[in-house]
Amino acid sequence: MVSGEVDRIQHNLARLPEVQEVTVQYANSSGFRHGVRVLFTGHAGSDLSALTDAALKAVWTSRITPIETLIVWGKAEGESVMKTELDVSDTETIRRLTEQFGPRPAN
Repeated sequence: MVSGEVDRIQHNLARLPEVQEVTVQYANSSGFRHGVRVLFTGHAGSDLSALTDAALKAVWTSRITPIETLIVWGKAEGESVMKTELDVSDTETIRRLTEQFGPRPAN
């Protein structure tokens, strides 16, 4: 189920007109926290904040579980990298994401 959700998120983000390239990965190795990492490249002048929000929403509203960390790396041609790293086990982070994107369907 996780790989299907990862593929679906990657496909949907890749369809955004501002996105040149996107990779979505789920890590659940022994000894590491369960997490999702989204790496994207946008076209020059892309709104990295909006693309980061789209990635966060796509993962947050997915059925991927468990998620303890959520990392989004984004860059646009000729611009610096924007990195967002969230501890999804933190109650304040959960409250903020739920307020912004709604409850997680996986919970």
